[in-house]
Amino acid sequence: MSEVTEPAIYGAIILQTRVVLEEMIGPSAYREALSKLPPEDADRYAHANALDWVPIRIIEAVARAAGEATGRDWQLLNDEVSRVGSRRAFGTVWRVLLRFTSDEALMTRGPTLFGKTYNQGRVHAEFSGHGTARIALEWPGAPELVIRTLRVAIEEVLVAGGRTKVRVTVERNARGAAFHCLWSLER
Repeated sequence: MSEVTEPAIYGAIILQTRVVLEEMIGPSAYREALSKLPPEDADRYAHANALDWVPIRIIEAVARAAGEATGRDWQLLNDEVSRVGSRRAFGTVWRVLLRFTSDEALMTRGPTLFGKTYNQGRVHAEFSGHGTARIALEWPGAPELVIRTLRVAIEEVLVAGGRTKVRVTVERNARGAAFHCLWSLER
C-alpha cells in the first residue's frame, strides 16, 4: 500500500523565502504572522532546514497571515516574495550563465527545477520556437500558491537569461495548468 504524501516545498526554498518575507514585512509583522499559526506549524516553518519538506498548506497559512499582518493581499505579497527570492537565486553567477543559454535550453530545464522544488506534480516544456514556449503542469487540483509561484519563477528565469518583454499567462485545466510564455531577446 502506497503512502499519500502531503504536497510540500523543499526546505532549501523556504530558507530563502523566510529571509525575504521578514525583510519585506519587517520583524514585528513577521513574528505577528507566525503567531497566528498553530504552534506546531509555526515551528515547522520557522525551523525548517534545507533538507526538510514543508507542507504547502503551512506556506499558504504563513502568506495569508503575513498579508493580514500588513494589510496586503496575501497572494500579491507571496508573488513579490517569490519574485525577490528568484532574483536573488539567479542573481549570482547563474545570471551570466543564463544569458548564454539558448531559449530552448532555458525552457527545457524547468522540469528538473520543479522536481527538486515540489514533492508532487510534474512539468513538461514544449519549446515552439524563438520567443515562445508552453509549459504544462501535471497536477490536478494544484494549489493556487504553486501555480502563482511557478508563473513568477518562469518569468524570473527568462528575465535572468536576458529575455525582455516577458509575459507568462496561465490557464488552469483538468490536468493542472498550462503556462503560455512569450519573450524577446532584444538587448
